[in-house]
Amino acid sequence: MLFIIVLSTRIPDVLSSYDWSKNSMRIFGFKRYNEERYVALAEFKGQSEVLQSLGGRWSSQGNVYVGYFPFHDPLAKVLYKHHLASAYPVPGEFISSLYITKKSEVKDVLKEMYELGITAKVSKVIRLRPYAGLSQRQLEAIRVAYSLGYFDFPKKANINDVAKTLGVTVSTAAELLRRAQKRLVEAYLRGVI
Repeated sequence: MLFIIVLSTRIPDVLSSYDWSKNSMRIFGFKRYNEERYVALAEFKGQSEVLQSLGGRWSSQGNVYVGYFPFHDPLAKVLYKHHLASAYPVPGEFISSLYITKKSEVKDVLKEMYELGITAKVSKVIRLRPYAGLSQRQLEAIRVAYSLGYFDFPKKANINDVAKTLGVTVSTAAELLRRAQKRLVEAYLRGVI
């Protein structure tokens, strides 16, 4: 069984001097250099002065920057140790989502934070459904479409090929893929996958 715990903490010092109503950041991982030094792997959208101030290395992907920056805060130790789904600052707080396999791990995470002087509040514990909540038929449609090259550019297969392989009508195949893609995008945006 897999769960996500959503935690709310103070904004780490490394991020506290920025206006998070005008900037947005999503941290999707940490890399450790030694026991106390970490870098955050992140995507950022906002004021360029913030990126310059954070340091690290960033590359532009349109109006979004992807890269890493030094994250010298005790919170990094906990988020690195556990399986981070995502973390982001918002005005007044820092939200972190961690994958856990047992509800009892929530106490372990909170104890580690407490020992490092971090006060955290559990906002929610979410039980994950396998495959982001896809039905068996939607999962099969996605797998078939992927294996045939339906998502490649240029496409190696079209919706008719997918329908034929699945043994369903074209409209049924299209509907299965549309619903599956919607659920996968929703799960990604919630930080579930």
